Amino acid sequence: HDLQDIPIRLLERLLGHPNPAIRRRCLQLFRTHDIQGYIEEIARFIEAPDVDVRLEAARYIYHFYDSGKYEGDWQDILREGLRH
Repeated sequence: HDLQDIPIRLLERLLGHPNPAIRRRCLQLFRTHDIQGYIEEIARFIEAPDVDVRLEAARYIYHFYDSGKYEGDWQDILREGLRH
């Protein structure tokens, strides 16, 4: 299934889905299809109860983090989440 067929608003809503497998897959789609600009939203998943969701959020942040674009040090957030 091509990502072009999935509206970005739907993917945004699926980030809040109660099923962690769906949230993980959605995070994966954001990263693998180079959907940038969601670090702040995705950073909240660094402390998610599900380890796979945390890992996928960390992958997204690592993939897209640019210190020139974001205030605050998201690398600290990433490190803190990985310690959990």
